[in-house]
Amino acid sequence: MQLCNRTVLWNRDVGNIYTGSLYLSLISLLQNHTFQPEEKVCLFSYGSGAVGE
Repeated sequence: MQLCNRTVLWNRDVGNIYTGSLYLSLISLLQNHTFQPEEKVCLFSYGSGAVGE
């Protein structure tokens, strides 16, 4: 769950930018996670945006 939380840091500040939320999550992950060699990232989008409540 900690890794997932790192992906929404920027989305919480910026808000919902719909399709762009996927890429904003990727940017947040790249800034807040130290990757190990051969570690992979999978992107998945469903619905309209991120961090909806």
